[in-house]
Amino acid sequence: MSVLTALFGELIQMSLTAVPVILIVAALRLGLCRAPKKYSYALWLAVGFRLVCPVALTGVLGQEAGVTALLPQALPATTERVAAGVSRVDYGLVPVMTGGAQTLKEAAVSTAAVPDWSAWLALAWAAGVCALAVRGLIVYAGLRRRMATAVRLEGNVYESDVLTTPFVMGLIRPRIYIPFRLTGEERSYVLSHERCHIRRADHLVRMIAYLVASVYWMNPLVWVCYYLMNRDMEMSCDEAVLGRMGDEIKKGYSMSLVSFATTRRIPAAGLLTFGEGDAKKRIKNVLRWKKETPRVAFLAIIICVFAIIVCLGNGNAGAGWIRGGETETTDGSGMTKFSYSVNRDVWSMFLYEEVYDDGELISGQILSTTDFTIGQRPDQGTLEIGYEMENWPQLNWLQKDGSVVACLPSHIPERDYHAMIAKTLSSSSGKVDLPSDGSCTIYLISLAEDAAKGLRPIGPGDLDAGGPEELKDNGVVAALRLITSTKPIDDALEQLGASAWAYRLFDAATPYVGDAPGCVDVLFALRLGDELGDFSIELETSKQPYGMQINFRQSPQDPETMDGAMGRYAPVLIALIGNLDQVRWTYPAENGALRQAEYTYDEGVLDQVREATGRAYGSLKEMGDSPQGVQDLLQGLGLE
Repeated sequence: MSVLTALFGELIQMSLTAVPVILIVAALRLGLCRAPKKYSYALWLAVGFRLVCPVALTGVLGQEAGVTALLPQALPATTERVAAGVSRVDYGLVPVMTGGAQTLKEAAVSTAAVPDWSAWLALAWAAGVCALAVRGLIVYAGLRRRMATAVRLEGNVYESDVLTTPFVMGLIRPRIYIPFRLTGEERSYVLSHERCHIRRADHLVRMIAYLVASVYWMNPLVWVCYYLMNRDMEMSCDEAVLGRMGDEIKKGYSMSLVSFATTRRIPAAGLLTFGEGDAKKRIKNVLRWKKETPRVAFLAIIICVFAIIVCLGNGNAGAGWIRGGETETTDGSGMTKFSYSVNRDVWSMFLYEEVYDDGELISGQILSTTDFTIGQRPDQGTLEIGYEMENWPQLNWLQKDGSVVACLPSHIPERDYHAMIAKTLSSSSGKVDLPSDGSCTIYLISLAEDAAKGLRPIGPGDLDAGGPEELKDNGVVAALRLITSTKPIDDALEQLGASAWAYRLFDAATPYVGDAPGCVDVLFALRLGDELGDFSIELETSKQPYGMQINFRQSPQDPETMDGAMGRYAPVLIALIGNLDQVRWTYPAENGALRQAEYTYDEGVLDQVREATGRAYGSLKEMGDSPQGVQDLLQGLGLE
């Protein structure tokens, strides 16, 4: 059900994204009303692309930023801690979040919740799609059965005495079916028209268009597009026949349209009927048809190409903005209301905190997320963000939603601070660009332990530059960023690569080997089970050396490869679990015996890290004290 709901939400969003394109194409059709209909017909390509493809061709009007350019720093992904006071935990039996965002219990994440009725709406949509698909199949199958008695006239042309109008039917080998009474010039008109459809593969276009309209049946504009596209298709074929046979056939061709006119308003799937597509308007178009001049053709082509590029491209890229308001400040706290506008191609938005100590990044965390993939994607909105200090050692970010204020704990280190200065976007800053894939610093807070030393005032330029890099002498600096992305949060995190992995490992670290849930967090963040298979763990906490034993359930194909891999994972475990001294692992051997290996501290790892990164560390524990240290350890061990 969740997959169906997510799919329905995505289709709703794609439907809304296509509305401006539909309106643009409709307006251009009016401007091209005197031009040949083949140009109006070509314009529907843009609408079809927007309804079928969830991304825009941004390469023409603007370059889409890669995921690695999404954040000034890598995003962390943390796991949900499991409350379990046991010393033995089975891998695979512990619930873990893999979505990349923190849980409400851990970080007070405010996510966009799917309404309770969304599942019922998704079911209703699916039922409508199935009903239209079944209707199309019934009509098609019934007509095929009726045409079983048709007699072949020539090539792919068949005659039948049960027809009221000629049509084309079939996908791979389309056939033309005509009534027995067709003779002479009238038959030549009809066959020329239907053969033109087949040459242009209009029978395939009609089928695809019907399927798209069936999927978007809840959007009336899509059905209007389907009707108008079929009219343009028929009129352009009429004009092609006139261009080939000459304008002297206008009267006879018009009479054929009158005799085979159909009253069906919505064209059927995969059937190209000669008399459909509003015969009255088609006749008027035939009677006023004139051979196009090179000048008209050139202008129409220019308009169509430019319109298609604009509609297929990401025309609003870079148009997002954020603007700050006045800050209400009290003793040790402040609250600011921000207004923003995001582009329609933005899929996710979140608040992200970075903490710097003397210019070095020591922490990064997601505070709250907004997921627009379920179709709730507003153009504009407001955010009320602020901060409060609890007895100075602890900074909390605040996010207000109506009358509810969520407390989002900061990761600044707990110290005896005596000086503080804060800066935020204000109304005097004006609108600041908020690109579709990018970020904007909206808050900077600087804390110092030495009040006598003082803090350099934070200016607007510091916000523009990202802040912390220019405030190395201001002690601890917390930067709050608003980030937007054209990708869902999970996909963005997955593509951030090793840097995100280092943050995830750092955030999963625990100071005690006796913290079983914390050790499970580290093991899952290390992806041990994904790489080496299911396992259980046993923790030795009664006496030193404190240890962890990992018991793999299956015998490895190559024991040496298994031992080599664990020889690389074990140093990471020792670095991230504060008082862990040694790691042991076991697995069944081919002869049925239990094989065991062990890893303790090895200074050779420090040399590997120094050679790989150029940075020297005194111990594995020191590398586990910062995200940069964890990143260097991964690089030195060849795990990145």
